[in-house]
Amino acid sequence: MPELPEIFNLSQQFNTCLQGKKIIEVEVRQEKCLNLPPADFKVLVLNRVIGASTAKGKWIFTKLEPDAYLLLSLGMGGEVRLHADQEQLPDKYQLKLDFDDGAYPQLSQKG
Repeated sequence: MPELPEIFNLSQQFNTCLQGKKIIEVEVRQEKCLNLPPADFKVLVLNRVIGASTAKGKWIFTKLEPDAYLLLSLGMGGEVRLHADQEQLPDKYQLKLDFDDGAYPQLSQKG
């Protein structure tokens, strides 16, 4: 389970690596990782630009410009990975966001 320092460091990495990127595609492989239907989630995040990220407790709050937030909790075994366009993805992942520059993070479950 990620602890507070790791969550804080991850939010700072989001600011360094993701801020200013536009989400152009969303793939949901595990609907249970969302708190709303996948179609609604896609409408909420598609074509949004990633803004500032902050850590609050064990949550990462990421601004989706202009008027939404993406809240992320890594739970017991989650992780976030940023891949270049041609890199091989792991076999198991829950959610993938594609960005306008070809890099994409993906949320995966260990094991």
